[in-house]
Amino acid sequence: MPGESAKISVRDSKVHVWLGGNQHGQRHDDIIVNILREELGLSSEEIVVHKGDTDELGEGVGTWGAAGPP
Repeated sequence: MPGESAKISVRDSKVHVWLGGNQHGQRHDDIIVNILREELGLSSEEIVVHKGDTDELGEGVGTWGAAGPP
């Protein structure tokens, strides 16, 4: 099965996170920010989430329903 890709890096005193897909109401970026805040003790201002950036990530399955991807 294909999976979603992600990447994390520290640049310019901020933690940057790249997610392979875009959210469509699931609040993926909010969840990622909350995990980083809780686990690393960061503030929201120290976290930058990039979504669906194919220049940074080569794969992403996107958002789909219970039937799964085609």
